[in-house]
Amino acid sequence: MGGPAKGHRDAAAVRAGLNDRQRAFLRTIVDADRRQDPEGWVLFSLERPPAPGGPVQVMDGLRADGWSPRGARSTLRALFDRDLVGISHGLVRLPDGGLTPRVRTRALDLGRAVARAGRSDADGPSPGGA
Repeated sequence: MGGPAKGHRDAAAVRAGLNDRQRAFLRTIVDADRRQDPEGWVLFSLERPPAPGGPVQVMDGLRADGWSPRGARSTLRALFDRDLVGISHGLVRLPDGGLTPRVRTRALDLGRAVARAGRSDADGPSPGGA
């Protein structure tokens, strides 16, 4: 009987346990989910970008906000471990024939609730690449 069930955790309390980087990543994934592909997954480009005009790339939005891709895997893992996002790994072929890791994400119900809990906060993320 070690705590509330997954779906019954308080979103504000879960959000309070996230650092600024995790909050920014979660918020960006939730926002990108609105433009998701038909399978419900959003490409989270960690390395070389796929062909232009491809699906939404979460890391591109984070870079634009000043966040570094360094540590993105551990940040995603932290969100995954808290049942905030789903993650799918694979490879994608680039136009030049090379392969690059493909990480797809999707916000889970609790992740969307946690992101919504922060919408009214005045504390925007403090990028720094940490």
